[in-house]
Amino acid sequence: MQLANFDLYVGRELAPFAVTPNSENIHFEKADFRSAYNFSINPKKNRIRKTKFSLSGLSGLLDAYDIEIE
Repeated sequence: MQLANFDLYVGRELAPFAVTPNSENIHFEKADFRSAYNFSINPKKNRIRKTKFSLSGLSGLLDAYDIEIE
């Protein structure tokens, strides 16, 4: 199983973070993903309230729905 490691801003603090591809019940609230890429987060299984994403990163929130974005 591949482990994803990244730095994540939670509020104003930078924290190292690691998740597996099938991680669930993670509280990403108020996290900053605006500079993140190649991530996949299921919004139904993880808390993302007030989390910041860039427009180009929104596809990482839609992977769970198996839809195509062009």
